[in-house]
Amino acid sequence: MDYSIDRSIEKIYNQKTKDYFNEVLSSYSIGNYRSAIVMLYSVIIADLFYKLKELSERDEDPKATSILEYIRAQISDRDRSNKSEWETKVVEKVFTDTQLLEQSAKAHIDHIKQLRNLSAHPVLDSDDLLATPNKDTVRAAMINALEYVLIKPAMYSDKVAIEFMNNIPNYSSLIFRTDKYETYLKNKYFTFFTAKLTKKVFKFLWIAVYKGQDEQAHDNRQEYFDTLIIVYRNFRDVLDQYFKEEKDQFNRLNLEESDQVEYFIDFFSEASHLYQYISEANKVIISYKLESNISLFSKAWFVTGDKKQHVEKLFTKYTARRSQPSNQQLNTIYGLAKEVGLENKFYYFCIAILNKGTTYVGCLERWRNVISPFLESFSKKHIVKLLEILNSNSSLYNANWIVSEYISEIKDYLSKKSNTIEDWDEQYTKLPKYNTIFFNDNAE
Repeated sequence: MDYSIDRSIEKIYNQKTKDYFNEVLSSYSIGNYRSAIVMLYSVIIADLFYKLKELSERDEDPKATSILEYIRAQISDRDRSNKSEWETKVVEKVFTDTQLLEQSAKAHIDHIKQLRNLSAHPVLDSDDLLATPNKDTVRAAMINALEYVLIKPAMYSDKVAIEFMNNIPNYSSLIFRTDKYETYLKNKYFTFFTAKLTKKVFKFLWIAVYKGQDEQAHDNRQEYFDTLIIVYRNFRDVLDQYFKEEKDQFNRLNLEESDQVEYFIDFFSEASHLYQYISEANKVIISYKLESNISLFSKAWFVTGDKKQHVEKLFTKYTARRSQPSNQQLNTIYGLAKEVGLENKFYYFCIAILNKGTTYVGCLERWRNVISPFLESFSKKHIVKLLEILNSNSSLYNANWIVSEYISEIKDYLSKKSNTIEDWDEQYTKLPKYNTIFFNDNAE
């Protein structure tokens, strides 16, 4: 989707800046590209002035006040030789003395100033024409001005981060409607996030989720974690690099609560490539905790290191258990098996889980949860193996619903695939005769 300048104009923080930027857009729209660039740079300087003024008046910020005094002194000095030198110094002062501009924003402002100088002064190019920026150059400059300067609020990163964190507990009513919650965060905060602020918020959330042990952390850990994931998804590139560079601070964990361990696994399920930066000491602790929690182990393929090997371990672990996997666990295993090309083996795994049933009702539950959802994808070899299990497990072949549930589904499968089992009666002596099943109206 193309970038919408009109939509971004609506996000401009200061109303005066918004009005002035519309003049830039007007010049751009009629092809007056030199005028657009000249005005654009003026709008940037004006916007910085308005933000400094707001910081000075609202927060009594001494650095903002000092820069404002410098601006006013320069403007009132009629004897200065370079009338525009102060603009450059103001940008430098705002960059070095406040948190309003990041390095990337400063670079874009400097570039726009160069374009302004070429457009505002009588510089001739090789064809003896006035230098004129082209349409694409002006559009790019407008977009960069909007994204890096004009739509940012007059607020320092620390204050935004503190407000953001303090408000998270109030979002509990939104948390479980994640799509709406994420949209809210994007509109309310993410528009104004710089790289520095993103890192600060992520660090706060990480501490709240994985180190916090007080009552507030315990009560709001779900909210903090959901927010952590949303922030990570929206600023993945910045945070991947940050995690790598500051891995020591992200290894200061306190995973005492069971939900902390679960959230740890859930995060690295989303960002498995970052697990390499977890210390060996922490990996030992995580591996130990996973030994007694097969549900978490199911999701933690990154602990094994190889996804295919992890699925093989899951097959072994679950078939060694008496209880069947939950629907969520089964879907996790199935999803991983599909990713690594072990679907065929997964279906045999389902049949093995069915065979672990020892009661009529227990087997029926396993059939409905583990076999029926995947039966359409079985091969004929899987069906043959399934029939062997039906024929060997008394809790299956002695059940009252042997025909109405088990055999009828197999019959439907064979009919759809135009398959038959030629030696049914000889091989599966504990099951109803082949002809009595497939040609009996009661079996429908």
